[in-house]
Amino acid sequence: MLRRAISTALAAACPATACLAVAVAPGPVAAAPAPGGGDLGARVVGPDRGPANPADWPFIALQYVTIGASTHLCGASVISPRWLITAAHCAQGAQPSGIAVFPGAYTRASPGPANVPDTALGYPSYSTATKSGDFALLRLPSATSAAAVALPAPSDDAAITAAQGAGAAAQVAGWGLTTCTVNPSDPTSCYPTSVGGPDTTATILQGTAGGVPLLADAACAALPVMGPYVVASTMLCAGNAPPANPSLRNDSCSGDSGGPLTATINGRKVLLGITSWGIRCGNPNLPGVYARVSAARDWICDTVTSPTAITATGGRNSVTVTWNPDTAPCPWRDPQVTVTASPGGATATAALSAGTVTFSGLPRATAYSFSASVVSSSGATPPPATATATTSSVPDPCTQTFYQQGARSWRNQAAPDGTSAVRVLSRIRVYDDAESWCRTSLTFIFRDKRNQKRLSQLPGSTLGYRKLTGRDFSAPVVSWPTAKEFRFEGSDSTGLGRKDARLVLVSYLKRTAGMPAQSNIELVVVRRIPTSPASAESATNPLFAQKNTFGTAVGWAAVS
Repeated sequence: MLRRAISTALAAACPATACLAVAVAPGPVAAAPAPGGGDLGARVVGPDRGPANPADWPFIALQYVTIGASTHLCGASVISPRWLITAAHCAQGAQPSGIAVFPGAYTRASPGPANVPDTALGYPSYSTATKSGDFALLRLPSATSAAAVALPAPSDDAAITAAQGAGAAAQVAGWGLTTCTVNPSDPTSCYPTSVGGPDTTATILQGTAGGVPLLADAACAALPVMGPYVVASTMLCAGNAPPANPSLRNDSCSGDSGGPLTATINGRKVLLGITSWGIRCGNPNLPGVYARVSAARDWICDTVTSPTAITATGGRNSVTVTWNPDTAPCPWRDPQVTVTASPGGATATAALSAGTVTFSGLPRATAYSFSASVVSSSGATPPPATATATTSSVPDPCTQTFYQQGARSWRNQAAPDGTSAVRVLSRIRVYDDAESWCRTSLTFIFRDKRNQKRLSQLPGSTLGYRKLTGRDFSAPVVSWPTAKEFRFEGSDSTGLGRKDARLVLVSYLKRTAGMPAQSNIELVVVRRIPTSPASAESATNPLFAQKNTFGTAVGWAAVS
């Protein structure tokens, strides 16, 4: 009996256990009909009622809800490009194609193109019996250009309480009843034309020039008729405060349900409430009751900031998932977003503001689907955003790097065969490729950098391979194509393919007349770089030379 003109058909169609989340599919909408049956909710009436200034309500939306044979009139507010907030009792029980919203509407005759939400979510704690938690969120299939109204931040709460205590003026708007005649069959409600009465809804958005005064929670609770039914934690009251003088006061009325109650808080227009319920309209000591937005703030924020679209980009062994974080509605809250990969069920989590996560270590040439949604502590269950990607079938390029670990040393010492020689010791650190087909094929050539003439390496030169731990591996595979070069072919059996290893090259250079000075001797390392597994052993595979000056520790660039 206390609900403001709530349709009995709606209540019957939507029991409390079935109204917490209603998914609706997009579809075509015919021209918006005039509301029939029982109009839902509350209202703009009073001596200051009149056509609203469109510039004051760019975020308001006209809403029609069709349930069975009846179409009901409600309002809503844009709070982000794809989300609107309305009353739960407006949306519950609607069929998939039964909700049509018109963001930025002004006249009902030409409200603009209809939008059918693809998702409607009711507040988890909404009570059909008490109307506590009377919130619902509607998601549009695509972004609206209508402006968004600000949600109350935690830093606004004290100012809101102060405004209630001071009786500050708030503002309401809607297309609901403009007069309220007591319904002879229900003295708590008005008597609209839809049930044979004289009260009519507005064709142009209505507002109140003087606004509606906010009531302190204690003052509303003390009202004798309706006070006991107001749940202060989730509701607030506005309008018709005592002393009641004149008999008709500014108020919202039937058909305005789901619409906004706003006030200027800390210098900005803030959405304080959602028009919810009351007894008739504009009567002394019977204020309108509004769902308190701050009571559901975390649930609202976690829902509307959840990614509505993601993209996934596949790499060789990874996929990067990105989204555009919409932190504007709730800059004070940055929930975590969890992305789940299928197949496998791997998850990655990052803050909403980060806008990206990366899955690594994935197999090549594998198709994945990804879903992303917020991790909510408030019970929010927004639909996940999804995307697909396939990891690349192209293997990683060979990018082995190596550099001289320390200065080379040299000394005069006979070669093992007794030949007069210079013994050169070189320590070369190697970072191996992860790709098994990127085999190491290194040819070490000493030459006179003045004329590029090769210097002979004598038999007995050796190459040791060891990990940085110092543990030796089996003897490397060595070939001597000519007496002037030393070739090393690495394989997994010799430890190559394991990262962070080093080669110890002991070379005997034949001493000849005109032997260049140490400063003119350079070591050239020639590496065969495969461009694909098929060309790894190709005789035509090009050779790339890298070098550094003898005796000087110089880093060598990566080869790719």
